[in-house]
Amino acid sequence: GESGFFALVNCINQNPKIFVRVDLTKHNIDDAKESLLESGIEAENYSDSFLKILTGSGKIFSTDLFQSGQVSIQNPAAGAIVEFLDPLEGETVLDVCAAPGTKSLFIAERVSEKGRVLASDFDQLRANRGKNDLDRHRRKNIEWSVKDATQDNFPMADKILIDAPCTGTGVVGRKPDIRWRRKPEDISDMATLQMKLLKHMSQFLNDGGTLVYGTCSMEPEENWNVVEQFLKLNADFKLMTGPSQVMPDWINEMGCLSTFPHIHGVDGLFAARITRS
Repeated sequence: GESGFFALVNCINQNPKIFVRVDLTKHNIDDAKESLLESGIEAENYSDSFLKILTGSGKIFSTDLFQSGQVSIQNPAAGAIVEFLDPLEGETVLDVCAAPGTKSLFIAERVSEKGRVLASDFDQLRANRGKNDLDRHRRKNIEWSVKDATQDNFPMADKILIDAPCTGTGVVGRKPDIRWRRKPEDISDMATLQMKLLKHMSQFLNDGGTLVYGTCSMEPEENWNVVEQFLKLNADFKLMTGPSQVMPDWINEMGCLSTFPHIHGVDGLFAARITRS
């Protein structure tokens, strides 16, 4: 309604909230919060692995915690997409359109050294950025490559994350230039690309595996409409419910992850969980 629209606009125009995700394989969240405070950064617990920064966010990059990869700047909604995928120890996970790789790092943490993350991006420079960040995190279980997820060949995997290119309307608060760059016809162009990605990558999912299709858009044309069309055309795939660790009020009536800045206080994102039956 009209009140929701104005609440969204007001929320987008405010200073964006900053969150960090703590790598729980390297650091306890309360110790991380204390360490940040010693560096002049005040934070509060947001969830099991996320801290919300209250003051001093500009100092994060120079802290030992950040430099050693013990914390990453990430929005909890982006983290929830990984939790929705639910990567398990020892699994092989494809993460496509993955740059700059913050979700890849979270997946790598979950699959442990026994598993592996095959991260890729269409853009060489963006893939390089993800690759270069591995040194800071000292992760040996991520392999980066330059691949086109609409046509290139991939190995079979237990889990697949498609972090699809989109109009980005859910992150306008953090990337204000989006509102000037985007045109109405971009939505249909993106939806065509997104369907290509979903159709092509689904063939690399192991039987009984999980594929998560996600965007940082709030537009139904890029989200549920793409998923619904894919499921209608591919009878051997079906929608799955998400794991219990995802916040229940972030799950919509279709069982998909769906967040809005003015309602949930995080980035606007969508994700659907699909399995090959």
